[in-house]
Amino acid sequence: IANPYGMIESAAMMLDHLGAAEAAQAIRAAVNSALQQGYYSRDLGGDHDTASIGLAVAQLIKDAA
Repeated sequence: IANPYGMIESAAMMLDHLGAAEAAQAIRAAVNSALQQGYYSRDLGGDHDTASIGLAVAQLIKDAA
């Protein structure tokens, strides 16, 4: 079982490091929104897999743009 949020957060950290703070914040906002909507991976007691969480976060980023 892997938690996809760790990988997604590492991408946000990389973008911060590269000076793309706005993009990093968009990722973090989407992650927070996904969690608020109940997208929990199995290691957090939910029933979503890596793919469904990744798709949800990607869609939330698109919707916010």
